[in-house]
Amino acid sequence: MIAKPYRPNGVFRPTFRALRSQNSAETVRKTAEDASKRYTDFMQRHKDLNLLTRMHYGQCCERAALYLTLKEHYPDTAMELIDLSVREYCGKIGIAVNRCLKLPAFRKRFFRIMIFMAMNVFGKNGGFNSRKVSVTDNEGRFDVLKCPYCRFLSELGCPELTANFCKSDEYSYGSLDGIAFERTQSLGMGGTKCDFCMRRK
Repeated sequence: MIAKPYRPNGVFRPTFRALRSQNSAETVRKTAEDASKRYTDFMQRHKDLNLLTRMHYGQCCERAALYLTLKEHYPDTAMELIDLSVREYCGKIGIAVNRCLKLPAFRKRFFRIMIFMAMNVFGKNGGFNSRKVSVTDNEGRFDVLKCPYCRFLSELGCPELTANFCKSDEYSYGSLDGIAFERTQSLGMGGTKCDFCMRRK
């Protein structure tokens, strides 16, 4: 049974669309099945994680299983193939946020809402070590000092994929209407922290 992330209309549709353009249907089906088996194996590990940390771990497993499978057959383009799907999926997140920004009440409280959500989803309960730096009506800043994605992806055998998760933030928030997303460094790209800043242009 093919795991949900690798179904034809799932998150990784752009990746499989690109594969189908240059490979037979049987080859693409086998790629999805191999990735699914790897994903299932990965998810059997770390059964002691709490619900939120397991959600983050699951995202690592989804992307890592497909990336490692692609790397076996398409080593020169594996990361590029993964990035196709990440860019499209995160672009949709940016579109959704822009729609919310059209609502005056949301736009006014945008930074407080985003920092509140970030400190909960990417906080201690999710396996992170994060700190709120500042939040006003015009700017929100927080730092991530420890990220479980670095640990999980290293354990799964693809630490280089961590940087792709860092890019997810840029793809999601880099084109917001009237909002600038800034980050000078990230743990996944060799930095000592991830210093997030969102401010009104």
